[in-house]
Amino acid sequence: MQIKEKRLLFIVTGIILAGALALHVWKIMNDTFWYDELYTISFIRDGRSLMDLFRIFVTDEVTNPPLYDFLLYFYYRLVPHTEFILLLPSLFAFIIGEVFCGLFVWNVSGKKILPVMLVLCILPFNTFSMRVITSELRSYGMLFMLSAVFLFCYERTRNNDSLKNIILSGVVLSLLSVTHYYGVILISFFGLLDLVLIIRKKIHLRNIIMYIMPACISGGWLFTALHFTKKDVSKFWTSPPAIKDLLHVASWMLGSKFLFLVTVIGIILLFFAAVRSKNFEKDRTIWLLLGCIMYMMTMTFIYSAYVNSAGGIFVARYFTVCIPEAVALNVLIVDRLTGKIQDKPYISLMVLVLCFIMVLSTNINNIPVFTEDFSNYRNTSKRLAELYESPETDAVVLHNNQEKDYLSQGFKAFYMDGRGEYNLVDESDIDKLNSMNRIFFISLSKGEVDEGFYELTKDYSIEDYREDSDLLIYRK
Repeated sequence: MQIKEKRLLFIVTGIILAGALALHVWKIMNDTFWYDELYTISFIRDGRSLMDLFRIFVTDEVTNPPLYDFLLYFYYRLVPHTEFILLLPSLFAFIIGEVFCGLFVWNVSGKKILPVMLVLCILPFNTFSMRVITSELRSYGMLFMLSAVFLFCYERTRNNDSLKNIILSGVVLSLLSVTHYYGVILISFFGLLDLVLIIRKKIHLRNIIMYIMPACISGGWLFTALHFTKKDVSKFWTSPPAIKDLLHVASWMLGSKFLFLVTVIGIILLFFAAVRSKNFEKDRTIWLLLGCIMYMMTMTFIYSAYVNSAGGIFVARYFTVCIPEAVALNVLIVDRLTGKIQDKPYISLMVLVLCFIMVLSTNINNIPVFTEDFSNYRNTSKRLAELYESPETDAVVLHNNQEKDYLSQGFKAFYMDGRGEYNLVDESDIDKLNSMNRIFFISLSKGEVDEGFYELTKDYSIEDYREDSDLLIYRK
């Protein structure tokens, strides 16, 4: 590749990256938290102690490991409480993960430029990146980052299984194991793979050390959570997955239907080439990544569809942990398919632009995500602040028909505290509400209201209802 072409390749990549970064920053600057994120706020809000947080995760929130929330607990106490500031760690985690994914591809491709540029251009427009990783106050950014860092560390350990590299990989896996339970499933794949390699004497026995620490940490946490939990962990909110869901998730992970098709065709071609030459070692990294993704999808699908359909764990956004593997698989296949023609003038640039256009065209429907909100909570808070007059005459009711009040706690902590002096009244306190001139009723969740409150509102009229808000104002 000539110097002029390399320079042009870097310029195009830089422009795409700058545009992607601007979109993600603009998104989180205009974001509003939704249901799950208000739970996060409730867990870490001011007034909670670390022991309170620990107690929540071993009793009520056992379906999620606690590392992200424990780190966010300290960050929350150091920074202003805005959506943008609180989402910055997720954005930084995504950038770090993208860098390590690029470094991994750089190493395994023989230090080629095109695969790295493809990673940098495809990842920011990946469906999961746009919808989940950078714009949710959840553990997905950290999950993506740790998966990418481990992928880099694992490849380096396979090339040099020094004790230092093994321990470093073990530390990353330990963090991954208490970030999300899908991280534990990912660890089990690499653990089983290395066990087979040890038995076959392909790698040294000391490689097992990297799995001891995460096994002890995640196992200890899981035992503690199951011992103290108040939840029925055999049930979950998801529906049993169908075959079409496998294809849907695979396409999302790879970034577009076009890249999914390219990946499938590439796998078929490389498989028959390997069979014909009787040499699977040449593309061992591709088979490793493919095996990892298939293992994750197969295990979660079988469990969710057949073993425990009432408590399945097949959720599309949970596969965030596989995005580094999926994107790396895709770009390595593209690199292999175009390897013989990459040295021809401007072929690499054409491949880069084509892949980017295909990803962007497939995900063009995600662009509205940057201009619309997942919830009405921010608008509700603004309307409340604008229309509320006096605690003497106005009452605020937070309707939350949930087993726990974490949702209303989170809304109050983030969207009410420090934004005005409100008279917060329980919807069952009919006598107090009856003395109010106006009732600001905020519906945070679906479900029937208190019967007494329903009867009370018959003496009130509704004023100024708006569909972009969860606020109803009753005037006597």
